[in-house]
Amino acid sequence: MLHHAFENFGYGEMDCVIHADNCAGQNKNRYVLAYFCWRVMLGLHQQITLMMQIPGHARCLVDANFAHIKRLYKRTDCNSLGDLREIVDRSCYSNNAVLFEEEDSWIWSDWAEFFSASFSALKGLRGYHIFRFHQENLGKVFCRKSSDDIEQQIKLLKGSVAAFDPNVRPRMVLPGGLTRDRQAYLYSRVRPFVQNPWKDVTCPPVQTEE
Repeated sequence: MLHHAFENFGYGEMDCVIHADNCAGQNKNRYVLAYFCWRVMLGLHQQITLMMQIPGHARCLVDANFAHIKRLYKRTDCNSLGDLREIVDRSCYSNNAVLFEEEDSWIWSDWAEFFSASFSALKGLRGYHIFRFHQENLGKVFCRKSSDDIEQQIKLLKGSVAAFDPNVRPRMVLPGGLTRDRQAYLYSRVRPFVQNPWKDVTCPPVQTEE
């Protein structure tokens, strides 16, 4: 999703400063750091600075946008994926729904597999709050624990910069579809609340195995 946002909503900026919630599972992990390092190595940015918000200061525009969606969703009939998309688009000016596998839209890629082969994990990652990547130090990250701390330069790229192939891309992940149990749940529990003519679109009968 981060890659899709840069590719589709960026302004061509070469110096980028990003503020993110200090969440290890979503934002503060080895793959996010590897991704920013990779973008600088490809020349897509000259410098990227990632700043993690400290506890108590983690409210941001994303939370407000979700609140707008929730508010409109509560007072709108939502029977299909198309209805949900319309709710997101109408909720506020800055919300824009992106559907998976739609033409020229977001594609799910195995970034974890892709970066694990070329980039190392950063030891003591949770202790750092500011990360900087620069084109003059390819394959490396500058880390700080606080704004007045001295930067530490750490190499993330496993191999040499000369051996790095900028043309390689991650493997696309294909959707597995719904299991029979999930289909049965939607048909028996959710279908009664779906209005016509969307019942067979959102919660069709369970497919029989031939």
